[in-house]
Amino acid sequence: MDPWGLQAAAPFPGIPLPLPPVFIPGTPENKAFVKSVQQILQNIEFRDSADESDCDQEWEDAYQKCGEELSKPNPCKGITGGYSNIHDCARGHVSERCGGNEVVW
Repeated sequence: MDPWGLQAAAPFPGIPLPLPPVFIPGTPENKAFVKSVQQILQNIEFRDSADESDCDQEWEDAYQKCGEELSKPNPCKGITGGYSNIHDCARGHVSERCGGNEVVW
């Protein structure tokens, strides 16, 4: 704080001046930063598509679990969710990412 008003205030408080080269478009540092962010995003997209086989496994396991439980004379509602059909039961055992029931927190 400057009680006498002798120091000039920065135009944008909290932002260092001059800006580091990584934040100035067209600089080699900025180009390298943008390229690294693009690579990270591509890896994330690749990872999501690679996990589709995990979804198939989740559904297979859920159908097996529900099929076994629903074949019992008195199926457990904690496993079946109270459903009497295999698909609705299975949705409760599959992650939301793979098309299972929505998880509300």
